[in-house]
Amino acid sequence: MELDTTTLHARLLENSSEFWFALDRSIRVVATGPTVERRLGWIEADLVGRDLSTLVHPEDWEGIRLQLSHVIPYPNSMIRLEFRLLHARGTWSNLDATFCNLLGVPGMDSLVIQAQDITRFKLAEEALRFAEEKYRGIFENAVEGIFQSSPEGRFLSANPALARLYGYESPSHLIHSVRDIAHDIYVEESGRPRFLEQMDAEGAVQGYEARVRRRDGTVIWISENARAVRGSDDAILYFEGTVEDITARREAEDALRTSQERYALAAQGSNGGLWEWDLVLDRVYYSPRWATLVGASESELSDRPDEWWDRVHPRDIDLLRQEIQSHLKGQTPHFECEYRILHKDGTWRWVLSRGMVLRSPEGRPLRMAGSVEEVTARKRVEEQLMQGALYDGLTGFPNRALLLDRARRALVRSRKSDDIHYVGVILLDIDRFKLVNDSLGHEAGDELVVAVGQAIEECLNARDTVARLGGDEFAILMEGYSDLSVFTRMTESVLTRVALPVRLRGQELYVTMSAGIAISERSQDQPEDLLRDAEAAMYKAKGQGKGRHVVYNPGMHEYAVAHLEMESALRRGVEREEFRVYYQPILDLEDGSLAGFEALVRWAHPEKGIVSPVVFIPLAEETGLIVEIGRQVLRESCRQLAHWRSLQGGLDDIWISVNISVKQFALHDIVDQVRSILQETGLPGECLKLEITESVIMDNSADASQKVLGLKELGIRLSIDDFGTGYSSLSYLHQFPFDTLKIDRSFVMRLGDAPERAAIVRTIIQLAQNLDMETVAEGVETRFQLGGLRSMGCRFGQGFLFGKPMPAVEAFHWFGKSFPIPGNVIL
Repeated sequence: MELDTTTLHARLLENSSEFWFALDRSIRVVATGPTVERRLGWIEADLVGRDLSTLVHPEDWEGIRLQLSHVIPYPNSMIRLEFRLLHARGTWSNLDATFCNLLGVPGMDSLVIQAQDITRFKLAEEALRFAEEKYRGIFENAVEGIFQSSPEGRFLSANPALARLYGYESPSHLIHSVRDIAHDIYVEESGRPRFLEQMDAEGAVQGYEARVRRRDGTVIWISENARAVRGSDDAILYFEGTVEDITARREAEDALRTSQERYALAAQGSNGGLWEWDLVLDRVYYSPRWATLVGASESELSDRPDEWWDRVHPRDIDLLRQEIQSHLKGQTPHFECEYRILHKDGTWRWVLSRGMVLRSPEGRPLRMAGSVEEVTARKRVEEQLMQGALYDGLTGFPNRALLLDRARRALVRSRKSDDIHYVGVILLDIDRFKLVNDSLGHEAGDELVVAVGQAIEECLNARDTVARLGGDEFAILMEGYSDLSVFTRMTESVLTRVALPVRLRGQELYVTMSAGIAISERSQDQPEDLLRDAEAAMYKAKGQGKGRHVVYNPGMHEYAVAHLEMESALRRGVEREEFRVYYQPILDLEDGSLAGFEALVRWAHPEKGIVSPVVFIPLAEETGLIVEIGRQVLRESCRQLAHWRSLQGGLDDIWISVNISVKQFALHDIVDQVRSILQETGLPGECLKLEITESVIMDNSADASQKVLGLKELGIRLSIDDFGTGYSSLSYLHQFPFDTLKIDRSFVMRLGDAPERAAIVRTIIQLAQNLDMETVAEGVETRFQLGGLRSMGCRFGQGFLFGKPMPAVEAFHWFGKSFPIPGNVIL
């Protein structure tokens, strides 16, 4: 039996869980697969013609748009993305999709999306994540009470330790028995309101102490550490935190005022090592348990504070000293800090240390005592839970979320400090990172990111944090500095270290980074603002060249906003075809007759009127919009000259000269585009002259040679624009069949007052004549310049002396006119 493969393919596709869309170059739907209606509820008629951005979730669109910009220019390329797409019933479906660039492929000319609905898998992942967070073993086995409570005052979850602390048989017994925390738990009426006020002000409470009532009516003291968990709309979903019974410690504090200084202070600590610090004599007593924690015997310990400090991890010592000083200054009710301490076996152990100070009647600190207990197991569990959400998978550095959290805490500490402690962010971006990915591959790019991250980390102080924000962006958080210059010194140190050669896949690479610095100066309210300002400064640095750094100032924010507004307006202008072509006459300098026009673009802004290309061309180059603008200008210029030729005879020798940008020339199908425009407008190729800069040829001479030959086969004439201002390599003048050298206006305008400029112009003209090429001088503004150019043998010229760029209606009147030509001027 012969197999009907066509029917088989159709049945398989109809029953497949996958479906497909086809998009045109404007990212609009042109066709859909037969399973789209069953999977997403849309019929093909409702989707065809719709822009993809109207179907993609707004939070996902920017990422897709960015990724598509890396796919569309490269035929047969593909990329895999996950995003949310609108279902016909108004809900969002999670898709795992592959974008395949078949644009230009005969019979397929489209961008094809092949996707699968993974919504149920996403929901399952979310449910699993929530369950893991809620029911992880640390909650069930922790010594401290752990809870989640609603803003209204109900316990949502609790561990057994919390139930025992409040005198209940089980967590469920506690949750169902306590209806209102404010009345059922707190003794004082102000207990819960004070908790909520502090939470509202700082987003968290630390060491919040209050008297509470147990189930049997007894009253105890507790200490709470908690934070508010917010939803995407910033509304508080619930509170979560820990509760510790500190009744013994509070009783000891009361007794401390009258007697038993050493043992009363030591009793405040939890089970673990005890210590007492005589601040007057600067001597410390370490208990046997304290010695055990570090793997030492009592006889091995001296009474010096350095026995403690020298064992603390270098990255934790500043934090420990800062917390102790805050308590000694009376800024915190008690001392509490988690840090790493070195064990005798060479390992680092996490410990929790607490303590309180005893003061003289005048308030002067006399002694400080407390406890230390090992919490390594708990920290490891916490770190495992946090690793995936708060750390970068490639480098192991903190990610953006953790950086912002640490910055927020740093800003709070800075505001609480009596001394001036600046908080700053340094944002770093690898220059020309895309070149590494494109030339060596993405795996090599990842290796480079890791190597650069390690180089940055080598430059940091113990108190600093380096984070990877994604791609090739890093950020350094610095806090606790009183000297503003330390931020620029750190940046210069990092840029110098990164500039050292990197050995990557057998090649030696030289890397530079651009950096932006933003400093809070204790006035920054939100860490997001600090990061935004650093980013603005970094982009400013990139604009100044490679390997630069810039310190943020408020004007950069205004510039960034204006830049963004201009980019949005420019994109709308491209979509609405708001660009107009102006024409500047090019004259034959022998008799003053019209030889052709140069097409120059102007932006007809609906509100600002005609906008000069000096304003928008750099932004168009940066965003890639120059490609579409150049295509519109080329089509309109060819159409206009073809129209003039149809209205008036005798224009066979008139040409139109059009500039081609670097990005436009880099298109793989530029020759096909030009051929299509000539066919569409009916303009002979001999009437079109394309102007390209020297950099276009130098960037990729092999590829450029193919394109130049393809354009010449269409009869098009080619001109080197701004000759003498770029690379000026004579080799490509022999290699490529150019017809014209265009002399830059910077040489022409100083013919009268700079003899060396006259020599340069004369040399260019002689070079062109020897190579059988024509010359066009631009920027001719005086009759003296005109006479000098004629005397040197320049064939054509353009400039304000003859006419400014003008609309097509005015340019039409130039046909049949001539300009009076003066005699030669010997330069």
